[in-house]
Amino acid sequence: MSRSPVPPPPAGAAAQSTGQAMSDASQQGTNGAPPSVRAQLLATEHWSLLATRSTAQSELLSRITTFLMLVSASIVGLALIGQATRFGGRFLTFALVLLGMVVMIGTLTQIRVVNASNEDLAHVIGMNRLRAAYLELDPDIERYLVTSAHDDDRGIWQTYNPLMGPNPTPALASSAAFILLVNSGLSVCSPRWLQWRSTHQVRWSEWWRQRAA
Repeated sequence: MSRSPVPPPPAGAAAQSTGQAMSDASQQGTNGAPPSVRAQLLATEHWSLLATRSTAQSELLSRITTFLMLVSASIVGLALIGQATRFGGRFLTFALVLLGMVVMIGTLTQIRVVNASNEDLAHVIGMNRLRAAYLELDPDIERYLVTSAHDDDRGIWQTYNPLMGPNPTPALASSAAFILLVNSGLSVCSPRWLQWRSTHQVRWSEWWRQRAA
């Protein structure tokens, strides 16, 4: 049994659309708009969703790049401050404040990446429904479409990954997983390193005095 590419109409609609070829009279819709006008309206909405996806992706790339630069600069800063303070108590205070800010910024970046991924999913569903409307205007173009005209799970997977289908690799290689890995490393390794550093603070101070002498 074939799937209908068109989502169900709202309550009170005259009849459900089947996604099959329609006559010219039925294609004009309830408001009397000709197919050419409907195609223009659908194309406008389609380009609006594409522009929104592009803007969101650019924002994510900028935020992720800024976060990674902050992490790199923080590591270099800790090394310089450690040498200047001989890894004393002032260094531990500075490291706690700096790493806490980096982890907080990383957490906010991760939240934004997850939210943007959900927004992108909504945009993909919307564009799939628009393709279903295109097929109502001209069912013969279905064989030329690489992405799906269905808004179910299989149709979403086809749009995201037309060749491979459902598989875990896109989620594992996503920006959200990447940011989660970086944040996990900062959240786990940094406190343990500071704890180890505080227990060996006396040895480090003696080593620095001997080196200075």
